[in-house]
Amino acid sequence: MTADDTPRELTCCPACDGTDIHARTGTWGKPASDTPSDRYRCYACDTTFDTPATRPAKHDQPHRRGLAGRLAAVDPASVSIRPTGEEASE
Repeated sequence: MTADDTPRELTCCPACDGTDIHARTGTWGKPASDTPSDRYRCYACDTTFDTPATRPAKHDQPHRRGLAGRLAAVDPASVSIRPTGEEASE
């Protein structure tokens, strides 16, 4: 979700709904293809297409791995910050 609670819109492949799409580029500044239907390529299903589709994100938050994911999952109320050396007062 964005700050105003609207779902994020992602560009995706019109054939498989995958988001691993890239604009095709040629070499030395020349286009990869003169055919308009070949401007983008989906790396999930290998389809080429002219215009990507859009869809809402399937997850509310970006997936975080490792320490970032564990920290994001912690309840903020259970975390306290104290200056170094200060004893915890309970």
